[in-house]
Amino acid sequence: MKITIFDYNKNYTDVANRFIEANPEFSYINVQHTDIKYVKCDVLVTAGNSFGVMSGGIDLVVNQLMNVESKVQNIIQNHYNGVLPVGNAISLYTSYDNIRFLIYAPTMFIPTQLPERTDNPLMATIAAMSRAKDFKDASVYIPVLCVNSGGVNPIRAISQMCLGIDMVMKRVSIKTDEDMINNVYNRIANFKY
Repeated sequence: MKITIFDYNKNYTDVANRFIEANPEFSYINVQHTDIKYVKCDVLVTAGNSFGVMSGGIDLVVNQLMNVESKVQNIIQNHYNGVLPVGNAISLYTSYDNIRFLIYAPTMFIPTQLPERTDNPLMATIAAMSRAKDFKDASVYIPVLCVNSGGVNPIRAISQMCLGIDMVMKRVSIKTDEDMINNVYNRIANFKY
């Protein structure tokens, strides 16, 4: 699987490049400065809210390109009782020429500024990448999560995203909740910025 973190904001992709250069265990993650309108891939991840209302941020642009809001909302309504919590994700086929599948991974319950010490980028990335693993040998593009509408510091968001990708791709084996918490916090504490 080829994984690319992308964004139209060069400041965010510069942060991602610097973070990956300083933490070479993530060197298999690509970074691309581009607008979503120019992305060509098998699977695109989009952020959103728990209700599938795609009226702001990157999900608005995704819906303008692919007209998928009603599909997303139908899946959420029919399979998740109308609410897809952060830490879950759904996937669907698109009829958009440049992108075959969309993964919708909520980064927030409702559109809002997230708390400074949120772990929503990590939870959304783990959910999205867990879905993406269903698409073998796919090219997966994931935007920098939670920084625009959510207001999360780009370094915090990108480090959590890289960790989430790594945890899923390397199948981190964790025996207990305490082990998981220690593993995540120890890795974050050792990141170079």
